[in-house]
Amino acid sequence: MVRLIHQTTGRGPNDLPGGKNIPSMNLICFAARSLKKLLALFVLVSLVPTSTNAQTATESTTPQKSIEFQPAAKLGLIESARINESSGLAPSREYPGSYWTHNDNGLQPGLFLIDSQGELQGVVQLRDAPFQDWEDIASGRIDGKNYLVLADVGDNAKRRRSYRLFIIEEPKLEINARRKPTEIRVDDYSTIEFSYPDGSKDCEAIALDTQSKKIWLITKEYFIDPTRRTRARAAIYWVAWSTRSKRKVRAKKTTEFFDPMVTGMDISSDNRLAVVRTYPYAKVFVRRDGEDWEQTFARNSNALLLLPPQPQGEAICFDLATKMLVLSSERTNQPLWKIEFKTKPNDVESNRR
Repeated sequence: MVRLIHQTTGRGPNDLPGGKNIPSMNLICFAARSLKKLLALFVLVSLVPTSTNAQTATESTTPQKSIEFQPAAKLGLIESARINESSGLAPSREYPGSYWTHNDNGLQPGLFLIDSQGELQGVVQLRDAPFQDWEDIASGRIDGKNYLVLADVGDNAKRRRSYRLFIIEEPKLEINARRKPTEIRVDDYSTIEFSYPDGSKDCEAIALDTQSKKIWLITKEYFIDPTRRTRARAAIYWVAWSTRSKRKVRAKKTTEFFDPMVTGMDISSDNRLAVVRTYPYAKVFVRRDGEDWEQTFARNSNALLLLPPQPQGEAICFDLATKMLVLSSERTNQPLWKIEFKTKPNDVESNRR
């Protein structure tokens, strides 16, 4: 049994997402994009399990203790004009309580460190890193060091021959609340260039498994793929962790993933939970003892959470203590949301065989 939380906001009937006016010259493009998203949301919502109780849903008749969530609440507001397409989120280990984010292919490249209020604390530029389509970011501690994984894996047209993962030791910044955000350039990072075994893929979701040292990826698909007019289903892949630059390794495909339109994911710092989000909802996966994430994802999840309305919500992560989920959205002046666990993950009994 799972508690579904549905959030509403006080948006007026004539307000556009993000509260901005749309220039008339862009009206047609805006309408087309909006229609596309509405159709996608209709398909996604139709997949949400239903039951006689509107607040719960089950995928199994086996009695089990559910994961429950508090209502979503706003942590802060990302006001910096430099962050106009927050596409990924990852908790900082060097600065607990802060989060790393980045633009998709918006105004400028770079990694942005924000505090829990959404205030910009620092900017990190990666020297000579291609800014093609950065879609997600992950963080983790491996071999006694804190790392970030930045994913240049977007491919809406599915034409790229290879994709990149940038591995960066988490930068150390001089943070002072009374000064401007610290800006540094990082020259020392590694690049894993990879391809998929079954052709070009669009991907917006990665997660770092620090135990098995794997970088997990879930592709983004529609049920009817608009680029190829075929029935497509998302799939899960992984790439081996490495701090040495590697050229053209092959990602390993593990299993298909039922949900379309996956836009973000994360694995908790204790490696027990994973979260995968789409635009309207997220799923939380509980890894059983001795189980690999491939087995966990293959079981699907009955822990489904409806997310607060966002103009283009793509980013999600756990906080370091695994007490809550944190979400952001593309476009400027967007809230940083938190969804706390009501039933703590350690209380969940269904993760034991």
